[in-house]
Amino acid sequence: MGREVRRVHKDWQHPKREDGRHIPLWNVEKLTQRIENWDKEAKLWNGGFCYGRDGKLEPLSDYQKSRTYLQWVGDRPDPEKHMPEWREEELTHLMMYEDTSEGTPISPAFTTAEELIQWLVDNKAPVFAYQTASYETWMSIVENSANSLVVMVPGRNTKSN
Repeated sequence: MGREVRRVHKDWQHPKREDGRHIPLWNVEKLTQRIENWDKEAKLWNGGFCYGRDGKLEPLSDYQKSRTYLQWVGDRPDPEKHMPEWREEELTHLMMYEDTSEGTPISPAFTTAEELIQWLVDNKAPVFAYQTASYETWMSIVENSANSLVVMVPGRNTKSN
């Protein structure tokens, strides 16, 4: 649907460009692991190997040999293009992000899912393009967000993913 809840630090201010628009940032989930994997696989590639579709190590094909690892998979994950990595205990607030691109916020940060959902409804936040959504629809989006988080909403108690 293009919307996800991100857990953020209570003082988080998403960075903006000089023109006031938000700078898109990828979700930080497992960034350190992604960087380590990129480095490990680049080293394997330079040694003439890669992981196949079945996850097993195999020699590079002739076609793969004609490319660098960077050309094959793209840039190494850049921490500057990702959300900051906070400690778990610092992630006390929730923000709604669009995730059609890297991600920009569409709401301020709130301490509870109920506050976030009510703000989205009251401010007619777009669920898609210019379409707004009901409280129930936003609740479903929050509950099914890609992030693993416990969502406490009166009358419901679910863990997504």
